[in-house]
Amino acid sequence: MRTAPIVVSYDNTDNLDVLVTFNTGSFANPTTYSTGSYPKSVAVGDFNNDKRLDIV
Repeated sequence: MRTAPIVVSYDNTDNLDVLVTFNTGSFANPTTYSTGSYPKSVAVGDFNNDKRLDIV
């Protein structure tokens, strides 16, 4: 079973990492996404009402 993911942004790269967490306290390997610019912050929510979390 998975719980809410952890999203990490880096101010010195144009990447952010998403780490899926499991209810055992362990993490999956991070998935890295390029943002195209240097992210200063991230927000997570269901912005398009599809019942899935979105990252902006």
